[in-house]
Amino acid sequence: MNTVLLHQSRGVLVAILGAILVGSITVGNACAQGSLGGLIDQNLIPPSEPDNLPCATPEDNANLKTLLDAWKTASQTYGAARAAENDAVAKYEDAISKFARAYNATQSSSDRMEIARDRLTAARARGASEASIGISLDSFNRTLKDYLDLKRESDRRLKELDTARAKASDARNNRDAAWTFLSNAKTAYENASAGIRTKKCGPKPPPNNEVDPSLRTEISGVPTGPGTVLPCSVGGGQDCNGPSFVGPFGGVQVVGSWSGVRTNEYFAAPPGIRTNAFRDSGQGFGVGINWGYNWQPWGNNVVAGIVFDANLLNDEVRRKFAGGTFIRSTVNFTASAQVRAGVLATPNLLLYGQTGLSVANQQLKINFGGPVTNESQFTPGFSLGGGAEWQLPRPLFPGLGPTSLFIDYRHTWWNTAMLKMPAASPLFNYDWRRQSDALMLGMRVRFGTQ
Repeated sequence: MNTVLLHQSRGVLVAILGAILVGSITVGNACAQGSLGGLIDQNLIPPSEPDNLPCATPEDNANLKTLLDAWKTASQTYGAARAAENDAVAKYEDAISKFARAYNATQSSSDRMEIARDRLTAARARGASEASIGISLDSFNRTLKDYLDLKRESDRRLKELDTARAKASDARNNRDAAWTFLSNAKTAYENASAGIRTKKCGPKPPPNNEVDPSLRTEISGVPTGPGTVLPCSVGGGQDCNGPSFVGPFGGVQVVGSWSGVRTNEYFAAPPGIRTNAFRDSGQGFGVGINWGYNWQPWGNNVVAGIVFDANLLNDEVRRKFAGGTFIRSTVNFTASAQVRAGVLATPNLLLYGQTGLSVANQQLKINFGGPVTNESQFTPGFSLGGGAEWQLPRPLFPGLGPTSLFIDYRHTWWNTAMLKMPAASPLFNYDWRRQSDALMLGMRVRFGTQ
């Protein structure tokens, strides 16, 4: 029976502690709701739109909108946390009620069991008949079984109570954190708004470059007054919006080319047996033209474009032998289509990288002292490079548009050029594998930009 008494004592203690915890959580929740004022009394509901402040810049308005969005998010978070806390507290109170009912039923069962035990003891003490003692013993066993069943139910309800209490405590902590988040978001927005309100608005510029009516004077002989719109630069020639690399362009360049060529000689029959290989280098110079179009696709300092060029030059690579004989490869014409992208390091300076396809006309000549082979072949290639372009402060040709100077480097890998059983050496096949480095210095004019 000591076990019964201990269980009763523990049940009473848990019930008391549970009531205290429920009271503390409920009071805490009520205090929070009272201080919040239902999110209305204390003006914690965020406005639907940012404050309309007369001196706010676009950056100020963007910052206010970001802070207002954070405030709205915090308000929604707090509302959800408060609802979750109310739900957890309601479940905790329900667990307390269920535990109390189970405890009371266990206590009543314990009382009945004590009465049955006392009757059994009294029957044995007065020497009652075996039948009478048997009846008392059966009654005691039934009440003992009922008590044990109710005790197990009470223990189960106690575990549910502990779980509900922990969840209610967690929900209260979450609500406290959401409250702090909401208060900080509101304070951040109000501080930013207050800071913008303290700004002093500067004078607004006249619309459309219109001259202030109070400025009645003459500038370089151009009369001004109400309604007069000045040109971008009195005396002419300068772009209203500063340097621009956008639009169509065309120009000229000088070209320097340095090439390395590997020449291979193979038996024609059986094919594939190499008999000689030579590595030689050479260079050449020439002139060319270029044209293309540039965009600023994102409206920032990134410039993308396409450029075409064609060049006449004399880039010769020759392998000399005794008696004035030789094998020679000469590039006398190149053309390319390149795509490029770059950034404006300054408003006047464009730095870019480019890549694309090229084509070259190679003159392949073999002279071994007998018949001379001299054939022309077009060879495709792939180019990779970059450069810089600087726009002059004033155009060299004002009627055409802005003028820029550029320097351009590219490396090109050319496809293999081949001659099979040429007349100069009919027992052999030959191929030329060329790589070139080209440096271009030139000028470009942008059209349609004044």
